Parts: sequence; structure tokens; C-alpha cells
Amino acid sequence: MKIVEIDADAGADPNQLLGLVNFLAGRAANSNAQKQISQAAFIELAQSLGINMTKQNIAQIVGSLPLSGVLEPLDAKSGMVTFRGADIGLASLSVPQAQQVVAKSAKSAMNRMK
Repeated sequence: MKIVEIDADAGADPNQLLGLVNFLAGRAANSNAQKQISQAAFIELAQSLGINMTKQNIAQIVGSLPLSGVLEPLDAKSGMVTFRGADIGLASLSVPQAQQVVAKSAKSAMNRMK
């Protein structure tokens, strides 16, 4: 089932939701934030666009085209919607990589103080 099929009668534009997902992913990338959003916030944003999304149908909508191409399948335990390509969690960095990130951040902060 596609988003278009879910909201065909409501007059909602499913491309708005896809645009919102792409915007949120880009914004997270630009701010170096985690590339995820809580399911509750995602549902609220979708509803504000006129998309009939609820706790009961979010997994079906996220797993359907076009969102399945830009979002990971939902993990019910996490309560989060994760964008594809997101490296979430500390396990994605080795100790030397984490040390490099911290050193780079500290150097950047010192340069801003000058």
C-alpha cells in the first residue's frame, strides 16, 4: 500500500511527507545531529500535513513506497524513525575514531574562541 492510497480521499499530498522526510534528513546532516526523529513527533508532523498517520499505521506507511526508500524499517522497541544511511549509536565508532572526533571538535572549539 502506498501513502497515496491511504490518503486519496483526504486530499492530502503524500509528496509533502516525502519532502518533509528529506528536509529533516538534510537538516540533521547539516547540524551533525542524529538522523532520527521520535515516532510521536513524526506522526504529529504527518498529521499537520493532512496525512492520516497514527500509531497503528505508521509502520505500514514507513514500510511503503516512497518512504521505504528514505527511512529504515521501524524498530518498535526504539520508538524512533531513522533515516537511511544514519549511523546511530556509539558502536559505529572505534575507540581511535572516537578519539579523533573528540580531538577535532576540541580543536574547532579552540579556533572559534580566538
